[in-house]
Amino acid sequence: MFQTILLPLDGSETGAQAIPAASEMARRFGGRVHLVQVVDTGTASLALGANAAAGGVTDPAAITGEVNERVEVAKAYLAAVAEQLAGDGIEATYEIHDGPEGDGIVEAAATAGAELIVMSSHGRGGLGRLVFGSVADHVIRHAAAPVMVIRAVEHPG
Repeated sequence: MFQTILLPLDGSETGAQAIPAASEMARRFGGRVHLVQVVDTGTASLALGANAAAGGVTDPAAITGEVNERVEVAKAYLAAVAEQLAGDGIEATYEIHDGPEGDGIVEAAATAGAELIVMSSHGRGGLGRLVFGSVADHVIRHAAAPVMVIRAVEHPG
């Protein structure tokens, strides 16, 4: 039923709370987990450029280096999660996408042929969602695959 399960992660404890649910779905349906992390290098470059304009980092190579470091950190994190899943007998692949988070997740799901997306949500409501938006809401509205949203708890344990 669910041969490819997309698991978007962002390196946070909140995002990681969706790992057990995705693992269980893969185990039950004999599927694989495809991990994705979206690193919006355009926005990161703009933010770092604004910092440089304000007298912060002034070397363009430093901006490029910071963006590249974010991508490398994301790759290392996803590789570690994929290794953990493989240790549990679950086939896992991963990739890094560039762009806005919601769009990147939807695109990754389509590219990977995901039949299910499992992700966590910060659980912001009301004003928080209005001000910050919701990646989960965007994915639910735009993805072709069903989306299982795990409401993250503040201090899991």
